[in-house]
Amino acid sequence: MAKKESYKELKKIDINGTEQWISIRGKSLDNPLLLFLHGGPGGSEMATAYTHYGKSELEKNFIVVNWDQRGSGKSYDKNIDPNTMTIEQLVNDGLEVTKILLREFGKSKIYLVGHSWGSILGMKMIARDSGLFYSYIGISQLVNMSLSEQRSLDISIDLAHKLKNKKAIQELQALKDFDSDKENFLRYMDVHRSWLAKLGGLYYSGKRIHPNMLFIGALFSPEYKISDVVKLKNGLVFSVKNMWAEIMNIDLLNENWEFDIPIYFICGKADNISHPQLIEEYYNKIKSPGKELVEFEYSGHSPHFDEWEKYEKTVIRLLLKG
Repeated sequence: MAKKESYKELKKIDINGTEQWISIRGKSLDNPLLLFLHGGPGGSEMATAYTHYGKSELEKNFIVVNWDQRGSGKSYDKNIDPNTMTIEQLVNDGLEVTKILLREFGKSKIYLVGHSWGSILGMKMIARDSGLFYSYIGISQLVNMSLSEQRSLDISIDLAHKLKNKKAIQELQALKDFDSDKENFLRYMDVHRSWLAKLGGLYYSGKRIHPNMLFIGALFSPEYKISDVVKLKNGLVFSVKNMWAEIMNIDLLNENWEFDIPIYFICGKADNISHPQLIEEYYNKIKSPGKELVEFEYSGHSPHFDEWEKYEKTVIRLLLKG
C-alpha cells in the first residue's frame, strides 16, 4: 500500500469464501491499527460512525477499521449459507480480517475493541489467538446472555409500568412465557428491543427512539447506499434468526479467564442490556498482565454514543499508556 499521511478507504475483501466490507480511516499509516467489532449480531458500526468523521481523536491516534461482519450490513448477501452463521465461523472471520490488515499495513499486532455482541466475539478471538493483539477493550461486555436477558426484560417491564403503557406491559409480560424450543428468537428480540427503545431504555438520557433509527441513520452514512440500508435491515433479521439461540448459551464466567494480554472493560452505569454486576464479577475473575474496569456515569448500553469524548479519551489512555 502506498504511503500517505491522511486517508480513508472502503473496500470489499474475501473472508473465508464470502465478500465482506471494511472501512479504514486514519491520519497516518505510522499509527497502530484498531479493529472495532460491532454489536448485533447483524448490526454495523460503519453505518453510524460517520457522525464523528473529521473530529475523531481516535483517527488521529489509530488506523481505525470498522468491519461489517458476515451477514451484517454491506456484508449481507441473501446467498450466505445460514449454517455458516455461527460464533465459531465469525471468530474465524475476525481472525482472518485481522491477519489481512496486519499484512496489508505491515504491522505485527492490532488493538481490538468490541461492543455488545462484538464483545463476545472479541473475547473469543483473543482466547483463540492472543498473539495477534496488543490488548482488548470490551464495551458493555456481555458475560452471561441468559441472565442479562432476564434482567433486561424485567427492566423493560418496569419502564412500561412507570409510563403506564398497557400495550407494552402486555407484550413484554408475554415474553416471560417465551419458549425458545417452540418459537424463534427473532420474535422475542423484535418485541423486547423495540419496546426498550420506545420506552427510553437504551440510552442514559431516557430518550425514546424509534426502533428503526439505526436504519434511518444509516441513510446518511457516506459508506452506505440505499441498497446497503436494505441489506442492513435484512442482515439484522438474518443474523438474529440464525445466531441468537447459540448466543443465548454464552456464559464467559464458565470459560477461560486467564489471558496474556491486557483486558479493559468500559461499562455504562445505566446499561439495560448488558449486566453491570456480571461484568464486574467477570472482571474480578480475569487474570491478565493489565486490566481496568471504567464505569461511565452518564451512559447506557452504548457509552461510545452517550459520552463520545470521554470514550475517545479513555480508549486512547488505556491502549496507548506505557
